[in-house]
Amino acid sequence: MIKNLAVALLLLLSAAFARAQDYPKRPINLVIPLAPGDATDTSARAVADELSRELNVPIVAVNRPGAGSALGTDIVVKARNDGYTIVLTNNAALVFRSILDPANANYDPFRDLTPLALAMRSPSILTVRGDAPYRNLSELVEHAKKNPGSVRIGTMTGQLRSGAVRGIVISSKYPDFPEIPTLAELGYAQPLFDIWAAFFAPAGVPPEVTGALVPALERAIKAPGIAAKLRRLGMLLDYAPPDKLLADMREEHRRVSEIARQAGLVR
Repeated sequence: MIKNLAVALLLLLSAAFARAQDYPKRPINLVIPLAPGDATDTSARAVADELSRELNVPIVAVNRPGAGSALGTDIVVKARNDGYTIVLTNNAALVFRSILDPANANYDPFRDLTPLALAMRSPSILTVRGDAPYRNLSELVEHAKKNPGSVRIGTMTGQLRSGAVRGIVISSKYPDFPEIPTLAELGYAQPLFDIWAAFFAPAGVPPEVTGALVPALERAIKAPGIAAKLRRLGMLLDYAPPDKLLADMREEHRRVSEIARQAGLVR
C-alpha cells in the first residue's frame, strides 16, 4: 500500500513538472500600449531582451498605442489566457483612465488582469517657465488663486536640464534633480503620483504560466545593466512582486477615486 502511494505521488509530481516545462515553448507577445521610441517603450524592450534570455524563447514587442494606454491594455484583457500575450502597461491605463474615462477603459484592472511584476517608475514633475514670476509652489498657488485658469503645467526632462523650465515640486526624489522638493517635504499631506509601469497577463492564466513568468521577470528586471539603461531614459528601476504591486495599485486607485470625487469629476 505504502509503495503504491509513493509511486502515485511520484507520478503526480512528474506530471506537474512536465506541465511546468511545457511553458513557454513558443514566442511570447509583449504588448506595449505606447508609440515606438517612447521612454517606457525603450525600457520595456530592454527588459524584454533579458526576459527572452531567461525563458529561452523570443519576446516579440507589439506597440498598440491609443486612449492613454487603455487600447493596448484592453487587447491583453481580451487575449487568450495561455501566457503567450502579456502587457507592460502603466497607471494611466490601470488607475487614472479607468476612473476618469471608463468609456475608453471598459475593463476592471483588478479582475481582468493578472499582476506579474512592477518594473519601473518615473517621477511626475510640476514645472514652470524659466522666466515665470513664481519660483516655488506657494507662489504658484497664490498666482493661480488670483488668476483662475491661467496656469498650465507640464514635464520635460531635457528642458529642465537646459533651464527652459524650472521644476518646483516632484512626486518622489529623483537623483538627477535632488534640489526639487516633494509635496511631503513642503508640508502637504497628499503627494503627487508617480508614473509607473508593470507587467500583467490576462486574468485566469494557468499556475505554470505565473510560476515561470514571475521569477523570470524578477531576474530580467534586476539584471545587471538594466537600471543604468532605464536611468538614461528618465526611468527608475523599481521592482515589486505581484502581491505588493496589487496592494499598491489598490491604494492608488482608492486615493485617485477620492480626489476625483472631491473635485467633482466623478460621482
